[in-house]
Amino acid sequence: MMLLFTTEFDVLYETELDDGDLSFYKVTDTDTVDSTIRDACISWRADSGIFVCTYWINGGRKCLTRDV
Repeated sequence: MMLLFTTEFDVLYETELDDGDLSFYKVTDTDTVDSTIRDACISWRADSGIFVCTYWINGGRKCLTRDV
């Protein structure tokens, strides 16, 4: 889960970190889907209006851009 807080640490927004799209990695009959998120990193623009989440999932890395 990803939580966005106000400056007083009240929860402003709550959402799943991953968008559920695993089409970036071709799953064959012998492969299994691993939806475990690992090595998540978050970086943001100076005004905190846009941030990006990068993480490893299902044999590849994803990069999702979010805005507040």
